[in-house]
Amino acid sequence: MQNFTTSDGLRLRYVIDDYTDPWRAADTLVMLHAAMGSSRRFYAWVPHLARDFRVVRLDLRGHGESDAPGEGQLTFERLGLDVVELLDHLG
Repeated sequence: MQNFTTSDGLRLRYVIDDYTDPWRAADTLVMLHAAMGSSRRFYAWVPHLARDFRVVRLDLRGHGESDAPGEGQLTFERLGLDVVELLDHLG
């Protein structure tokens, strides 16, 4: 697992599963779990998807190995921004 720090200072964990051909540019597929889950929820999908896509599995705020949000740090807008910031972080 890897981590990055969001613009509001929270540390989020993510996993990249990428078994694509290194000479081919692969599309990125971001998988987001439901409430009370984690990136491990999608583990069984990795063999089916990671051969054709760079699969990014994120532990949302307060889930899995990501930090718990403080007061006012858990909104739908913030969750969406977390994904945008992760994609920016990954380039």
